[in-house]
Amino acid sequence: MKSTLPILFLCLFGIFITSCGDDDCAEVNWYQDTDGDGFGNPDEVMRSCDQPEGYVTNSGDCDDSNKNANSDTLPTWYKDADADGYGDPSSPLEACTQPEGYVTDNTDCNDSNKDANPESTPTWYEDADGDGFGNPDVTTEACTQPDGYVADNTDCDDTNKDANPDMFPTWFIDADGDNYGDSNVFMEACTQPEGYVADDTDCDDSNADINPGAEEDDSDGIDSNCDGKVEITNIWLGPMIPVSKPANADWTDPQYQDRITDKVVITRQNNRPFYNYQWWQDEFGQDPTSNDLKEDFYNGTPTLNFTPTGGTKGIRWAILNNSGDHPEWDSNFTLYGTLGEPDHFYSLNNVVTMITNLNNSQNVTEVVNDFTIKVGNDGELSTPNFKNIVGIRLGAWLVEDNIYVIFTFTSWGEGQGPTPNPGAFSYERSTEQ
Repeated sequence: MKSTLPILFLCLFGIFITSCGDDDCAEVNWYQDTDGDGFGNPDEVMRSCDQPEGYVTNSGDCDDSNKNANSDTLPTWYKDADADGYGDPSSPLEACTQPEGYVTDNTDCNDSNKDANPESTPTWYEDADGDGFGNPDVTTEACTQPDGYVADNTDCDDTNKDANPDMFPTWFIDADGDNYGDSNVFMEACTQPEGYVADDTDCDDSNADINPGAEEDDSDGIDSNCDGKVEITNIWLGPMIPVSKPANADWTDPQYQDRITDKVVITRQNNRPFYNYQWWQDEFGQDPTSNDLKEDFYNGTPTLNFTPTGGTKGIRWAILNNSGDHPEWDSNFTLYGTLGEPDHFYSLNNVVTMITNLNNSQNVTEVVNDFTIKVGNDGELSTPNFKNIVGIRLGAWLVEDNIYVIFTFTSWGEGQGPTPNPGAFSYERSTEQ
């Protein structure tokens, strides 16, 4: 019979060995490493003597879903202010996990506009008039706003800053087509309606000859230039009154002056043409010197600062076409004047020179300027002689007052000769009826 002791002994020894090996195993913590970066998730742990698959002993992973986020490296995030999924490369932030309002992308070209990113470029509209509203017909695409462009495209007239969705300009009807509008008939519209203008200063929109740009006719009694002043032509056809000044009388004495209006006072210094005393008072506050009167009449160099105009400042003169029978006058003479019509009213120098030459049977053809006329074949002349105006019916135009008066001189005194009477003269003139 065989003995069983050796076999029993071996079995007991094996059990002892096995039992001793299990008791000596030292278990450790293993951390799940899902992203395989060698750093484990501290929240996913297991204990084991041996390393389980997918686990590591390191627990320094702050984001086990991202292999680039761990104790050795932190990912960079970029601010996405406009929430279009694209980040601003100039606003980075390092963090283990994605901060709110940040993304991993850094390709946003304009992080203030969600429509501006690598997948979408916004359209901008030209704002030529600078009113903040863009022209829908002039566009450009750009990530950021170009100079002179806006995001809006609702400008109805990009040439007018007052025409846009917030405001419409006012247009005024121009019924007479003179480019001046009637302030009483208007409409609001973005662009200029046909028959309307921006101006509203026409005082008569039924007449194209009446507007602020028209030339005023002082003799027609119409406010042609819309300045609010109706020029009224006043022709004095009332009774004729006599006016005279003796020789050597004081011409500054009102009794030897003819005050026609507040702006026209006629008198005469010794040995000089008669003149408008009041003009010199209003202009200089003094009476003119004898030399100034001479230079004004003959176009010389005056002492006071004024421009010579051929005598009697503020008054123009004409030979009236019913001046009487003068068979010696040229029948072709055409420079007669008509009361109420400024044409053919000239300087006193012109009129006296014309009469002098007409009395000498000369052919007076043209007035060159305030000091010269053309006479027949003699060319330009200035040879006035005041004695020749006696008996001639003259018209006087008081320019500023716009009054026409009839004058007929009855005498003219001179400082020379057998009976000198310097400064004397007399005339009859019409009055206001």
